[in-house]
Amino acid sequence: MSAIRARIWRYRAKWKSQGFCRYFGVTTSFDSDFDAVKAMVRRQKPDFLQVNYSLAHRAAEKRVIPAAAAVDRPTVCPQSALPRAAGAKAAGMGR
Repeated sequence: MSAIRARIWRYRAKWKSQGFCRYFGVTTSFDSDFDAVKAMVRRQKPDFLQVNYSLAHRAAEKRVIPAAAAVDRPTVCPQSALPRAAGAKAAGMGR
């Protein structure tokens, strides 16, 4: 994690108490960040975790989602990064 992100993370409680933000979380779309994110989730317990997850991109399923579940944090998985037609075919809706 970059030094800037580490400094921002230290301010999260202050910002929340002053009403600058309601939730403070961690997000990544890179598998190469998963080890750092997993460690941060366990240590810092963010309000939420957002990672890419789809039928074509399932690395988060084994690497970071269980860490978030272990500390009882919600996980957000945005819509698949696959093109719409490819996503529809993967779901059995395409021809």
